[in-house]
Amino acid sequence: MIIGAQSGGHADCRVGGAQAGAAGLVINSDATGSGSLIHSNAGVLGTMQRFVSHWTDDNHGWHLLSSPLASQPIQPGFVPATPDKTQDFYAWDEVNGWWFNSKDPGMLWVSGFDANFIPGKGYLVAYNADVTKSFSGTALNVADVSVSGLTYTNAPNYSGTAITPGWNLLGNPFASAITWNNGVWSLNNIALVAKIWAEGSASYSDIDIITGGIIPANQGFMVNVLDASGGSLTIPASARTHNTQNWYKSAGKPIIKLAAHNLSAQTAQESVVMFDNQASAAFNPAADSRFLPGYAPQFYSVRGPEHLSTNVLPGNSSQEVIPFSFIKTTGSAYSIEAVNIENVSAQVYLTDLKLDITQNLGDNPVYNFTSVAGDNPARFVLSFGTTGIGGPNANNGGVYAYGNNLYLINPGKARLEVFNLTGQAMLSQDISSEGLYKTGLSVPTGYYVVRVTTGARVSVTKIFIQS
Repeated sequence: MIIGAQSGGHADCRVGGAQAGAAGLVINSDATGSGSLIHSNAGVLGTMQRFVSHWTDDNHGWHLLSSPLASQPIQPGFVPATPDKTQDFYAWDEVNGWWFNSKDPGMLWVSGFDANFIPGKGYLVAYNADVTKSFSGTALNVADVSVSGLTYTNAPNYSGTAITPGWNLLGNPFASAITWNNGVWSLNNIALVAKIWAEGSASYSDIDIITGGIIPANQGFMVNVLDASGGSLTIPASARTHNTQNWYKSAGKPIIKLAAHNLSAQTAQESVVMFDNQASAAFNPAADSRFLPGYAPQFYSVRGPEHLSTNVLPGNSSQEVIPFSFIKTTGSAYSIEAVNIENVSAQVYLTDLKLDITQNLGDNPVYNFTSVAGDNPARFVLSFGTTGIGGPNANNGGVYAYGNNLYLINPGKARLEVFNLTGQAMLSQDISSEGLYKTGLSVPTGYYVVRVTTGARVSVTKIFIQS
């Protein structure tokens, strides 16, 4: 429905109300939704509203915000002329891995903070009451927006945190949604999966062209620079869209979307596993995404040294065993939910290594558990079995350690051997298990080599035992 147009130019406005006024087109916003404007003429004056819900606790009520105008002052519309405790307004500092506050401890404006919203840059905001903010006073952006100087800071600045280097906060610079990386973006040394903030779950969600690359209007988003040479990109006006769909089909590819919930804090962290015959066995920035923590439990799959929120693996899902790490936040009651299992022909199993429990997520998609301080993060494993068998596939080679216990996922009939790093045999036994096999190791803390022989197949895995 076209419901508003600026005299002398073309404007297509949908998903909400709009009206013409002395200051040009007004794009309305309230708790039910916001307007969306796509136009082609430069110099169109307009006001774009953005409803921002209030914070309810330390975790909820944060929003990543961006401006659709070329020059929008931050004060007094978004931060009072004299800052106070009723609002928070931050910029992200990738170099130090922290949020940079616009006000100092004495409630004074920090002189080095941006005076205006920078086109293509995002900001973190929170208010103590529901507010409707207005972007107005100059023309709405209609041209491509280029962003350069994106940084990647080496790990020492991030010591003791779960944040990996290279995350830069950008912002949608248009008065409509945009489709991320839809073939017209110009990306230089940037990973092809971006992240948006999910306020309801207090965590970051991955966006790409397969799983639904929509960045809403006025929305900030995170991109990952790949190395210290830095990065740049162009946000194209041709990426603008009225589409608000937030989940696309996976084009026939097997995909599993899990979410770890903190049941008392009402937060959740998503993690996606996908299978693609063209995928790389190593980390691939064209498909995989490194994990970025929010306020929800830390929950991510592990591939070599990488902690991944999107993990695209080659080959057949039934041949894979995928380790997941989990780190609690507040409280003790948690769950892991299979939000979506699509195009996966095998049964999907979640194994809790701490409790020796394996659950079929197809039969029961929610696994409830408790977690306490000091739990080993390497607690969960995702594995697969043949549909209709009733138990996991044998011989898929999953070997894991938790404390001083050694676990084999679905080893079948096999010969198990454990060696220290000098080659001395520490354990040798014949086993037969179609499910989770566990054995304790009375050995000193350190690294060991596990060899599992099943018929003509031999797998060798290095593990760490904590005695």
